Amino acid sequence: MRRQRDHAIATPPTLIARLAKATARAEVFWVEARKANDFKLFAPHLQEVVHLVRDRAALLGQARGLAPYDALTVRRAGHRDGDVAARVAVRFDEALESLRLIDVILDALPQGDILTALPPLREFKTAVGCVEGWRGPVWVALESGPANTLRRCHPHDPSWQNWPVIEHAVIGNIVPDFPLINKSFNLSYSGHDL
Repeated sequence: MRRQRDHAIATPPTLIARLAKATARAEVFWVEARKANDFKLFAPHLQEVVHLVRDRAALLGQARGLAPYDALTVRRAGHRDGDVAARVAVRFDEALESLRLIDVILDALPQGDILTALPPLREFKTAVGCVEGWRGPVWVALESGPANTLRRCHPHDPSWQNWPVIEHAVIGNIVPDFPLINKSFNLSYSGHDL
């Protein structure tokens, strides 16, 4: 009962109506296509139903807190050893998994335009964006300049605010302990998270 209620709340009435009409239309064309043994008669109607079902599934997934990335079956990279070679191996595994995911996502993209022209930038306006990096949120602040240019760009890696902490962590420790202390924070040296 609760599941039906959640589905009803998550799905707008306009989408329910469009899906019902598309399904009824598709059934009529299915009967004709089957008699004529011609799938092409039915294909566009099936495509419409699939698109509407996909839209509904996305809304239901959002309502139930399900991530769309679950469908990608992301493979977690890991290693039992903690030495430098193991950490490098994990980074390579992560890079290879990222490339595999890019292939999967690109293969699933719908046909059509992949580039949209942007309107001219308004001068001296600020924009902020955020994306989840593996160490935490990566923020980028942009400020537009004159003549459709960028005046300022400030990326903020999660490691940046933690670097000063190492100063306090090494107090009272001997120099040979520094690599262990440093690596325990796992901070980015070059901002490559960006």
